[in-house]
Amino acid sequence: MFAPVAFPYGGLAVNGDFVYRGREVSDDVYPYAIPTSNPDIVISPFALNNLVDVTGIPSGARVRDPVSEEIFLRP
Repeated sequence: MFAPVAFPYGGLAVNGDFVYRGREVSDDVYPYAIPTSNPDIVISPFALNNLVDVTGIPSGARVRDPVSEEIFLRP
């Protein structure tokens, strides 16, 4: 059994833009991360054993997974 590992550098902002307004991109383009019991930690939809620290990133923002480099939305 694998235990998820949180990466200390957390999610990376896409082009330095943490705020996603919800108008340009539909949910069909970027998947949402999976929430955990800690609201500042999410599970990447691309690497299910990868916990990503999203502290300070607003809900709905685009976040780049630090491992897979894929973009997901913060729930």
